[in-house]
Amino acid sequence: MLSLTAPISIDINLTNICNLKCSFCSATPFSHSKQTSELTLDELSQLFDQIDEMGVFLVRLAGGEPLARPDFRQILHMVSLHDFESIILTNGVLLTPHLSHEIKASGVNSVAISVDGPNADIHDKSRGVPGSWAKLMTNLEGLRAAGLPYTAMLTVTATTCPHVVETVRILDTLGFNSVNLILLNFSGRAREGGEFPSWEAWEHAFLELTSYIEAGKIGLKVSVLPPHEDPAPYEMVAPLTAAGRLDALHSVWGIPPQALQGDGDLGCAAGRTQMTVFENGDVFGCELMRDFALLRAGSVRQSSLAEIWESSQVFQELRGLRKVDLEGSCSSCPITVCGGGCRASAANRTRSIRGSDTNCHLHR
Repeated sequence: MLSLTAPISIDINLTNICNLKCSFCSATPFSHSKQTSELTLDELSQLFDQIDEMGVFLVRLAGGEPLARPDFRQILHMVSLHDFESIILTNGVLLTPHLSHEIKASGVNSVAISVDGPNADIHDKSRGVPGSWAKLMTNLEGLRAAGLPYTAMLTVTATTCPHVVETVRILDTLGFNSVNLILLNFSGRAREGGEFPSWEAWEHAFLELTSYIEAGKIGLKVSVLPPHEDPAPYEMVAPLTAAGRLDALHSVWGIPPQALQGDGDLGCAAGRTQMTVFENGDVFGCELMRDFALLRAGSVRQSSLAEIWESSQVFQELRGLRKVDLEGSCSSCPITVCGGGCRASAANRTRSIRGSDTNCHLHR
């Protein structure tokens, strides 16, 4: 059983409201927002103190849209008083030049920005609000002027998948130092199913991107981030194997050969090396688990973060699971490199923490 005295990283969703309307997200658009029971500044201050005491390495401030909180500048000040590294996850629309300088002064390490296309047409379609691209491009100038490092998050959907290579090329010219390709999970509004790209579309985009990187045509770091976070994701291994290019897993993507061996352990990091605190204080293994109430590990309004991490029955079960313990086809799948997929996706589809992740292309 994997057992750490503290998570390596924690996501804190400061709010669940957002100024955009992405069709695959679970956040609430401004136009539909209601009064929510968000953690107060005092509660957040106590939470940050607990995180420091636990020795957590990294905190990601997210949402919804974290910059939408009216007291965000006060939260920034509180973050500056603590030792953990911090990243802000934002769509960039509210990231004014003045705020960029304030974020830089607070000691936040970097900003991760959602960019879902190479131009306004595709990005704005994905984000659901016209003008989002134009505002983002203006605000990037402020980030550069502030000297604040920024990375990109590209969510791979049916809309964005055909434009992955072109988007990465544009990001390289805009000063991003890296980009994470976020593979869609069966949660939030994505559960309606229309935004998932076909396996063939992903396979084509990934192989094209592999060739593009191999040819040395870009300077920024590119990573693929599936929801399950396996060391050698099958979403990368399967296309490369089919194309006879498995060598590129190491030579292009930097994944060591030993990651292919598979040890029967789960790849899912939820409740094992990371956890998420939601805007109302609820704690889950990751942000994707919120749709399934039985995966709630506790609340920071009722228990300390350390108590939840050490004693939650949900976390204990997640840490004890191995691939052979799963129900359905995942337990006997011949692809040994896979760690059983995403527990959030499996739970949302099967209503069981031990279910099979049928988002896998073998089930499509």
